[in-house]
Amino acid sequence: VCTNIVCAYQTSTADANEYTKIYTRYRRGIHMLYPYWRSKPNYHYAMHNGEFLKFWGPLPPISEFPGERLIGTLQDVKTNRKLRKLMLQNELVK
Repeated sequence: VCTNIVCAYQTSTADANEYTKIYTRYRRGIHMLYPYWRSKPNYHYAMHNGEFLKFWGPLPPISEFPGERLIGTLQDVKTNRKLRKLMLQNELVK
């Protein structure tokens, strides 16, 4: 349910509250089943998704994927290494 809410292209305050409620219940369940298991940082970060949904709206448009795709496109631009040589020359001048 949480994945569907976070990946949706439409959201509402009710969805954000539902995400927080369900994810909190999920975390409590993990702690009850595995009391000595140490939580990973990603679990902590995911606790903030409800707040992000309220502030930013749907999260997929602001994810890293569009930026990564742009980087992939830029890597395909043929520069014949001229840009790299120019950057190295600028470093030597400083």
